[in-house]
Amino acid sequence: MTLLDALEAEGRRGVPRQAKLDELRSSAAHVAVNSASVLSALRALGLPPAEAQVGDPLLVAASTTGSLWRLARPREAQPSLLRDEGARAWDVAARVAARHLPVLGTDNAAQHPPAGFVSLGPLTERVVDGPSFGASFVLAHASRWMGIPIDEDVAATATVDAEGRLHCVDHLQAKIEALRDRAPGVRRLIVARGQRRAMSEAVQSLLADAKIEVIEASTAMEVIEAGFTHREHEVWLRTHWERDPAHARRVARQLFRLTVRGRSSYSNWRAVANTAKVIASIPVVGEDAQWQATVVHAIAERHCGAAAAPLSEPPEGGSVPRPLRLELMAHEIQAANDRCDGTWERLVRAALATVSEPGDCHAEDLKVLGAAGRCLAGWGRWDEARGCLHRAIDGWYQLDEGAEASYAASELVRVEGLSGSLASLAAAVELAKAFWNDWRTSDMSRAYFAFAEGRAWVTLGEPDKGLLALAQAPPDALHDNPDLATSFARWRRRAGEAVGRETFAPKTAMDVLVRIEEGEFDAVGDFDPVDRAEWDRCRKVDPEGGVARWLVMFPY
Repeated sequence: MTLLDALEAEGRRGVPRQAKLDELRSSAAHVAVNSASVLSALRALGLPPAEAQVGDPLLVAASTTGSLWRLARPREAQPSLLRDEGARAWDVAARVAARHLPVLGTDNAAQHPPAGFVSLGPLTERVVDGPSFGASFVLAHASRWMGIPIDEDVAATATVDAEGRLHCVDHLQAKIEALRDRAPGVRRLIVARGQRRAMSEAVQSLLADAKIEVIEASTAMEVIEAGFTHREHEVWLRTHWERDPAHARRVARQLFRLTVRGRSSYSNWRAVANTAKVIASIPVVGEDAQWQATVVHAIAERHCGAAAAPLSEPPEGGSVPRPLRLELMAHEIQAANDRCDGTWERLVRAALATVSEPGDCHAEDLKVLGAAGRCLAGWGRWDEARGCLHRAIDGWYQLDEGAEASYAASELVRVEGLSGSLASLAAAVELAKAFWNDWRTSDMSRAYFAFAEGRAWVTLGEPDKGLLALAQAPPDALHDNPDLATSFARWRRRAGEAVGRETFAPKTAMDVLVRIEEGEFDAVGDFDPVDRAEWDRCRKVDPEGGVARWLVMFPY
């Protein structure tokens, strides 16, 4: 009996014909692109197969015979349950995928739970579970974030941990049999590195019979690279947005809020920069969206460590309201500070003249004060920096926005560690308690503050207190920021080496300076990524001037 005969027979038994057609069409997108039987059945009914849907990877599970599912839209989903292990795999994959995206092509958040599942083949169970879905879930999140369909010929089975590393799975033979029998369009299977070495001869023979190539990957980034090889990300988005400029404008507004207005904790700045560059190059999106994208690109590149360019002016005739003007001014101050040029002082003076008086400040005024405080500290103007940062923290508390005080509080603790005393540092930490205890404070903000406090205590000769402060950082935040995690590890080691000694002095910047003057520029590698980012920005402008300024910022 052909598929068409079966379809008509089910119709006679009362099975809704349209529902069966919908299932056939949606299945054809992923598992039957090379299946003559399904394609011929669809053609006979006058229905072309559906195109690949964004965010719909295959889920290969091991049951009695192996089962195959795909993520589905609500109208397609069959009753099924994502159990505990599967739900954890979904959440971990969301965090991991967000760190490794090359572009951001959607104006919607991608971390919502899957709507449901469609079983591809005999339905032996309605429970969808298991950590081995991790790699497939990474592809799902990446597809939704980027707005780009997954390659139709790829499937994946591997567990993914919080740091984005892949691990091998069990029951590979049953999973490959499910792909062979029910997904003839799959030609590539992504597995964890080392999985091939553990394959039996039977599994290798099965792969050859199914004409499936095994691709080994070590990280989530490699999974994303393997899952979207048929499309050049930026070219695909440009082509899509030229046809749908309204979508590009929505993405531009989202990224503008993300970067300028600080409305998200998303930290993959390379993806933001790449996406903004694409939008800025598309004339049909309009001048306003292009300007927003240009501003976003400059800010994101600065976060990536590139040379900080001045922000562009808005389109001719465009008006910028005062709140937005102040937020842009805060970014201009930070960019000038990163460039190490002479414009920072003029910008800080102009900004402080614009800020409202204490007690009358709005959120945007306080962001300017925070940026000015950090800039002044970078040039060794400690007392002026303290004044700005205290005003910013007090202002946030007056507005009952304690969580927003995280930036200024972290900078104040940093200032006291570099130029203050144990008493002044203790006072700064006490002042930050309201921010730390605010339920709205993000894990990432707490992690940065814990790092600033721990480093300050260690620098002032209190390694025990430094270790206690560093231990407060939420683990998930460190997983999401590998550079920060490396810095934490280094300062824990410094503090641990110092515990029990009468005196303590960390490796000094002067030691590094001597080696730099001898031409060993890589000596700065002795310091952690957070410190090194400051050094890199200084060195890009002027190696000698950069060294001098870096010593002011880190005088230990």
